[in-house]
Formats: sequence, C-alpha cells, structure tokens
Amino acid sequence: MLRGLSSARVHSYRMAIVGETGRSANSVSDRSVQSLYLWQSAVASAWYEALSIFEPVLRNRIDCELRKWNQAQGNTEDWLEDPAQPLKKAVSRMASDALNAAESSARRRPRNHPRFSAPITLDDRISQLSFGNISSLFPLQAPRNRSNFASGFSAKENLWIHALSGGFPGLAEKFVDAHRSSIHPSVPVQVESGYAVATALEQLRRLRNRVSHQEQILNVDHQERLADMYALVHAMSPQTLGVMKKMDRVQRNLLLRPRF
Repeated sequence: MLRGLSSARVHSYRMAIVGETGRSANSVSDRSVQSLYLWQSAVASAWYEALSIFEPVLRNRIDCELRKWNQAQGNTEDWLEDPAQPLKKAVSRMASDALNAAESSARRRPRNHPRFSAPITLDDRISQLSFGNISSLFPLQAPRNRSNFASGFSAKENLWIHALSGGFPGLAEKFVDAHRSSIHPSVPVQVESGYAVATALEQLRRLRNRVSHQEQILNVDHQERLADMYALVHAMSPQTLGVMKKMDRVQRNLLLRPRF
C-alpha cells in the first residue's frame, strides 16, 4: 500500500515511529509504517463521523439564537441578509458566499427533486455555512485596548453576551476553567465563557480540516478535543450527547493504536 503514497507522506509516519521509539529510521519496517497509517485513517474516519453530528447541531443552535436576536433588534429573522449591528460586518462575506453556494446547489437539482425550481430560502443559505463561518462569529482574539469601545466590549464580545451565549445554556464552569489559561490578554468575566467556546471551536475546526484533507493527526490531543466536543454538545443539546457517546468510535480506535 505504501507504494501508492508519496515518499514525503510515508516518511512523516516513519519518523513518528522513530520519535516514539528512539529507533533509527532504517530499522522501522514498512509494515509498522503501514499499521500506523491505517490506524490513523481509522481514527480520522471516526472523527469525521462524530463531527458530522456535531457541526449541524452547532450550526442549528447558532442559527436559532441569531434569528431570535436579530428580530429583537427590529430586523427580520434573516440574519444573513438583514443583520443588525454588531453582526452586520461579521457576516457580509459569508452571507454572499452562502447565497452563491445555495444558488449553485439549487441549479443542480434534478427535475424530480421535490424542490426543483423552488426559491432560495434562509434555510438553504444557512445549510451552506461552514464550520469556519460559524466559529468566526465567536470572540477569539481579545482586544488589548478596551477604551476604543463605548461599551467596553468588542463587537464579537457583545454578540456573545447578547446572542450567542443563549445557544449554550448548559455550559459548565469547569469547561471555562479548562480554557481560561489560553485567553490572552485576560478578558472581563462576562465574556470568559465566549472565549472558552471560541478556543474549543477553533481547535475542533482545525482538526476537522485536517481530517477532511487526510492530513496527519498523530499529534492531536484527541482526549482534549473529545472533551471539548462533548462539553459543547452537552451545553447545546444534552440528548444529542447521549447518542454521540453511544456511537463514539474515536475512543475505541484510540485504544487500538499499534505499539512498536
């Protein structure tokens, strides 16, 4: 199988075994490299399965909260095409991209499709939003000078306080504690949870992208990412968490890691 892969790709797995065992590269057999490669593929597949449940749940929760919030500001529920401040600047590009993607998807519908020639709806556009689109709405980079903001909070911080936080009613304090050390500079307590969610989502987004592009995930802290994902799912939809844990293949595959 290794002959079908690039030498650079194979070498990275061989060197991973070298780093783990302290052996020389020449002493690492192709069979060992192949077993590590196939194991990682199984873990990646399990992650893809888990994230395929997590991502739509996240997108739906954020969509629901932003529809309510946008209407409360005197706008329509269409937070992509009719966004209130401070959402307007954050969604202008993604709104355009989502519309183009939805229109392209609609054009590909066959004549026997139940929505053939149907107009594009907000749901159509929401379904085109990527993990990165959604995670970009959260405060990740803390401002260093708060005197620039009349409220003392940045646009994304205000969005968290007044809208996005409603999507995570069950967010645990221990989850925030686990991520507090990664928030620099320190932020007001009102938005600490928003930065904790943003940090976790960014790590999951990076993992998702690596899995989608078949990139190496040997150095990922899988237990931390699982803990983050489960904490967020519990905060959004406890019922979904039960289903995800029952079907979890990530943990099972991690236990099957080959030993050298």
